[in-house]
Amino acid sequence: MNRYLKLLLSILALQSFALRGNAGIVGFDAVTSDYGQLESVIGDRLLEIDSLTVTGPINEADLATMKKSIADGRLSVLNLEMADIEYDGIPSAAFKYAVGLRHVMLPRNLRAIDNNAFQGCANLTSVDMANKMSVIMASAFEDCKSLTSIHLNDGLQVIAEYAFLNCSLDSIVIPPTVKKIGDQSLSGNKLKKLYLMPKVAPKGVNYSVNCMDCDIDIFCGSTPPDVETYIPVGSKESYRMTDGWDYLTNCTETDCFPLEPVRTQPFEAVTTAVGQLGELLSETGYAIDSLVVRGPVNEADILAVNEAVAEAYIKVVDMKDAKVKDGIIPHDAFVPYNNANRSYREPNLRRIILPEDIVEIGENAFNRCTAEIINLPKSVIKMGVDAFSGSNVMFDRLVIPDGVTEIPKGCFSECQGIKEIILPPTLQKIGAGAFSWTGIKEIELPSDITEISDALFKGSLLENITLPQSVVSIGDEAFYDSNLQRIVLHDGIKYVGKSAFYNNKLEEIIFPDTQVEFGENVFYECNNLKRVILPDWMTVIPGGMFSFCHGLEDVIFPDGLKEISATAFWGSPLKEINLQEGLETIGNLSFSLGNFESITLPASVKSIGSGAFNSAKPVKYIWSMAVEPPKCDRWNYPKIFASDIPVYVPVGSGEKYRVAENWGYFKNFIEVDDFSTVGIDNVTCTDDAELPVEVYTVAGRRVYAGQISHAELPAGIYIVKSPAGSYKIIR
Repeated sequence: MNRYLKLLLSILALQSFALRGNAGIVGFDAVTSDYGQLESVIGDRLLEIDSLTVTGPINEADLATMKKSIADGRLSVLNLEMADIEYDGIPSAAFKYAVGLRHVMLPRNLRAIDNNAFQGCANLTSVDMANKMSVIMASAFEDCKSLTSIHLNDGLQVIAEYAFLNCSLDSIVIPPTVKKIGDQSLSGNKLKKLYLMPKVAPKGVNYSVNCMDCDIDIFCGSTPPDVETYIPVGSKESYRMTDGWDYLTNCTETDCFPLEPVRTQPFEAVTTAVGQLGELLSETGYAIDSLVVRGPVNEADILAVNEAVAEAYIKVVDMKDAKVKDGIIPHDAFVPYNNANRSYREPNLRRIILPEDIVEIGENAFNRCTAEIINLPKSVIKMGVDAFSGSNVMFDRLVIPDGVTEIPKGCFSECQGIKEIILPPTLQKIGAGAFSWTGIKEIELPSDITEISDALFKGSLLENITLPQSVVSIGDEAFYDSNLQRIVLHDGIKYVGKSAFYNNKLEEIIFPDTQVEFGENVFYECNNLKRVILPDWMTVIPGGMFSFCHGLEDVIFPDGLKEISATAFWGSPLKEINLQEGLETIGNLSFSLGNFESITLPASVKSIGSGAFNSAKPVKYIWSMAVEPPKCDRWNYPKIFASDIPVYVPVGSGEKYRVAENWGYFKNFIEVDDFSTVGIDNVTCTDDAELPVEVYTVAGRRVYAGQISHAELPAGIYIVKSPAGSYKIIR
């Protein structure tokens, strides 16, 4: 069964429920403006509705509301096509054992279905997959015993173990993009036909035991080895030699898979006036596979073309000789939606040829368009919001025409086929998320750009970028989840937003000499960072700035630092913490899960937040130079802070620490005369100041080698080795 027919049947199933209104079926259209609103939007009708269509943002809480309506009420049909799900995924067990669910259309932005998401939905018969789905995790549809067919989208890469275990599939088409398939993923079905489109047989995967490219048993004997199987021409050897697929014995190589109808033909439409194209196309019965348009056309004509694309399996639309009114491609021109029932259509459109005199491309004009080839005329000077967002367009080298001054919000978002983009010198502004989730690895920004907007390169493959001297701000999540290896923040940058470089591959950060305001979590999960030198002007380290940087071991703190905010280095394995005098506030969890064994607190410290020093190792020493005990949360984590470890405090302050809140947990306070004068320059092992020495931290890392008179080290505890012996010193 081809894709269109499957989708049509699903749509008819949904409509059949809606048309039974006279029989007591209740439908409801819910429009949300923020996550978590669904329950309040539905209100007291939660247990009365049979079908639900949701438009707007939804999250895990909203899915729980749907599940409650299914379990406690009558809900059986879900249309989430126009919903925007948080984190682009259906969370684990979201609809597990929701036995009342029969039909579901998944959100348009969905990329992943997590473990057990629909497991045990025993009455689920149809699922319309999202166009951008890439991963179906373990047991996602296990024991969906009424699921007889499913369409898997191009772009899907992973089908994890047990994904369709014990369903009722009689045939399945594995898309050409699938690279991994899990153990027993198709076991327990009644498969009669298999269509395997990957030219290289997918490798085995078993995430439950963290096993990649492992031995698998896809069918577990539930499918006969001679089941009718179709594979691409030239791929028989790959399937024969790959574990799991070697089970199959009746493989036929073919270039024809059940994706398109066969009775189609080209069609040339010639108009003499605008508004004629819809009628001309309807006369064809939509039995066409390519369309050439000549003559005048307007917005209605172009929308008629889009309708024909969905109805007729048109692969190519050639409009180069069309005269488009005002040179404007209208908004939603080639969006693959049916506006009447908001159902998703998956046309076979692969190429669009636009006239060379187009000056404007409207909002959403090619949003989610399946065409891989679309020319961008040199005459274009304006593009609308989300103009190409989510499309399949492939540009190895996309040149934005001279004259374009702005690339608006989301313009090329999710265009993973764009590998390189050339921007014109006329460009002055790039909107939020314009290049997010693209395949761009490198880009040169024009010299007049002043702002890196929110989420501009989020999720992209960007590896290298040089920020123009004109840039003064970097927005929230601007480079979130990209591949940057180095970033230079030049003088003149005033603001870097929250999570701006979250989860990048940064190995080096160059800070400017001028002051910058940083948001929270700026360098969160930059795991390739090993050493950071913070600028002298920095007085506050924002919350989560270097959280979970799993390679970060060494930080040089500035002399003027006043505050280390909550979670600043949480989860980063710092081996030593050398804090400078002047620091006053250490926030909650700021150094939690570090790799240090001693703590040195400057005399200036006034407060220590909850769990600030919960090291991954047992702490052996604490040095607190403050005469008045800093206000702090409890220390009594026996695995980290044994109550009898030495706590060094100034002479005369021992009793203050013993009675101070939470400091009283410790039992071994040692008073020290003068923290500032006890140091390397006072080692008395020899009178020879030129004696060669080696200086180590208590963790065993060498920090200095040379003449003792030249040693300059931050405050802390050190081991000095010399020809005269070894000494533990305090500096």
